[in-house]
Formats: sequence, structure tokens, C-alpha cells
Amino acid sequence: MKDAIFMGINFQQFADLNSIGIFLLFLFTIKIIVLFNLKKYKHYFKQISYDDYMWGIILILIISIVGANMYAYIWGDYPCELCWYQRVLIYPMLILAASELYFKTRVAHKFIAVLSVMTFLLASYHYYNHFMKYVLGKAVIMPCSQASGLPNCADAIVSYGFVTMPLMSAVVAFFLITVMVIINKVYGKRID
Repeated sequence: MKDAIFMGINFQQFADLNSIGIFLLFLFTIKIIVLFNLKKYKHYFKQISYDDYMWGIILILIISIVGANMYAYIWGDYPCELCWYQRVLIYPMLILAASELYFKTRVAHKFIAVLSVMTFLLASYHYYNHFMKYVLGKAVIMPCSQASGLPNCADAIVSYGFVTMPLMSAVVAFFLITVMVIINKVYGKRID
């Protein structure tokens, strides 16, 4: 199925476009960190409502989930065991952010932060193995084994020579951690 064409693009082009999107998200995250730490821009972050932060998180998570599912259900690149664990951690974040908009408890960011850190650590470990194998060419026993019954990392798609799905997951988690820290700094001691 990886040779299928969907909306005029093939699997490798889709992977490359995702890689560019992830790179732009990473640059945006760095920009947020820099601006948040400059005194003259801090007031802009305080003007953003808690709900708007949640809507931004929902948007990023929906794009991430749809993109990951497109890999699986359109091109047949099903996730390995570690990718499944990352998805298991990402899906509840969307539910938490959406329920926060309804219940307005102002605590969802704390739970999303914990899930984001767990996702980041798991994705970093997974990407370390991918990096060793696909970028450095070392013989590595991948943690995703054939014995699990799920696909393994033996034929992972690599864009631009180093971008794989775990790196994309790690960047999204890094973005979410950054936003959660900002929310906590802005809304941690005040109630609107």
C-alpha cells in the first residue's frame, strides 16, 4: 500500500511533508521559548486565555493523530509496539484538553504535561534506536520485536536522512511540554 497515491501525493512525499511540518513546529516552539523569556513579550502570553491555549493544544493533537493514522490506514505503515505506546499516551491528551473546554477546571494542563513528558521520554528512547540504526548505520537490536505480533521497526520510513515517526512524536511532546510550562507560569497562581 505504500505505493498508493492519496490526494496526489505518495507515501514518501507525505512523510517528507510531515517532516517539514514537524521542523516548523520545532522552530515555532523555540520562538515561543525565546519570546516568553524576554520581558517585553511576556505580557502577550498573559493576554491569551486558558481556553485559547487548550484550543491550540487540541489543534496540534488532532493534526498529530490524523497524520499518524494516515500513515497506518492509508499507506499501511502500521505502528510498532513503541509507537503504539506513544499513541496510547497522546490520545488521552486530546480528551483532557477537550473536556477542559467543557468543565473549565483549569487543571488539565498538569495532566497533559505529565503525559507529554512520558511521551517525550518514550519517543526519545525510540528515536535513539532509530538514529543508531538508520542514521549511523549501527547494528542495533530494536526494542520492537517480531514476537509482539505488531509490526517492528525493521522498515521504518526515514525522511531527509534522519526524521522518523518517533522524532515527530518527540517534537510534538516537546511543544506540548513548552505550552504547559507557559500555562502553568501564567495561570498557576491566578484564577480568572
